[in-house]
Amino acid sequence: GMLAHAFQPGPGLGGDAHFDEDEMWTNNFRNYNLYRVAAHELGHSLGLSHSTDIGALMYPSYIFSGDVQLS
Repeated sequence: GMLAHAFQPGPGLGGDAHFDEDEMWTNNFRNYNLYRVAAHELGHSLGLSHSTDIGALMYPSYIFSGDVQLS
């Protein structure tokens, strides 16, 4: 299913992000890391699109290697 989604910037819902409350959100490598998913969705809220780089934060599929490093 869908973990979360965000709207591109704009009027109305623009920039809003929504998270599936039925998911088991964590702050580690178990289940779904909230920080990782939130950072990805914030990227969409700021206007970023998906990346084809499998190691990129904006890669469209959820992959979590155990650390969240943003720079």
